[in-house]
Amino acid sequence: MRGRPDVATPSPRGSGIAQQRILDAAMDLYFEHGVGGTSLQMIADRAGLTKAAVYYHFQAKEDIVLAVITPALDAVARLTEAAAAARNRSTAVDILITGLVDLVLENRRLGAVLWADPTIAQILIGHPARREIGARIHAQLIGPNPDAETRVRAAIFGSSLRIAASPELAEMDTEILRRHMIDNARRLIGVRAPRPVA
Repeated sequence: MRGRPDVATPSPRGSGIAQQRILDAAMDLYFEHGVGGTSLQMIADRAGLTKAAVYYHFQAKEDIVLAVITPALDAVARLTEAAAAARNRSTAVDILITGLVDLVLENRRLGAVLWADPTIAQILIGHPARREIGARIHAQLIGPNPDAETRVRAAIFGSSLRIAASPELAEMDTEILRRHMIDNARRLIGVRAPRPVA
């Protein structure tokens, strides 16, 4: 694999079914109360487990947060690999645009938690995989020696990804939202949609 960052979290133990119940319960509670407002006891109660059982699978609250986030980090890492393998920069940028929009739309609830919760931001600040993946996306999106306008356009695109999780767009059809987000991002960054394969 081409220099993929290690995005592994501390390994949970025991049954995969119990682990998934914990992660599902945690995600629901993070969405309702935020990470800071969610205790291990709340997660245990929602998952139908004891607090000791949660500790058996995850050694700390931070490990649960990272386990919830890691699939998204893995998906972004794969996206940067696909962009790096593209035949030209325009194709690479379009892969990033469509891939990031799709990822955000597939994880709207997670996005709402990620961007609104300062506790998650604090956990991710020191996460090496997050920093490396972010640097890759930035470099692939703006290219070498970008001018100020290119950097600002890329920053605006990054910020625009947050709108998928905003309450104002919660009821919008996903396909309509996807089309508008991708079209606007292509115009902003300055890439054309790929031609349909004949």
